[in-house]
Amino acid sequence: LALSSYRINVDYPVYGFGAASMNGRRQQQVHDIFQCGPSKTANGADGLIKAYQTFFKTGLECSNYRTGYDKVIQAAAAHARTAMYEAQQHQKLAYTVLVVLTTGSAKNILDAKRTLESVSKE
Repeated sequence: LALSSYRINVDYPVYGFGAASMNGRRQQQVHDIFQCGPSKTANGADGLIKAYQTFFKTGLECSNYRTGYDKVIQAAAAHARTAMYEAQQHQKLAYTVLVVLTTGSAKNILDAKRTLESVSKE
């Protein structure tokens, strides 16, 4: 990650979304958001990749269900607000970048746009 060289803290929260619990070939439950990896954050680019790889060991599968991005956007915004608050306590700034890797099968892209607009005003 190119931005890592500009950061003191290289711990990244890694969320998965739109995965399904399966019972044989039948989809049981869709998980709109879940933590990737054993801890809340992954350290550096290698940690981020390892956290993502743990998804494939969970028993969850990529869903054919159209994904909603709202919950992952809201979780990222909450993380950004916390980082900003903590930085302000030390008279510093905090910058947060949201990267979304997706198949592009969105439930409603206009809802995602509205969620992004809403959290950016908070």
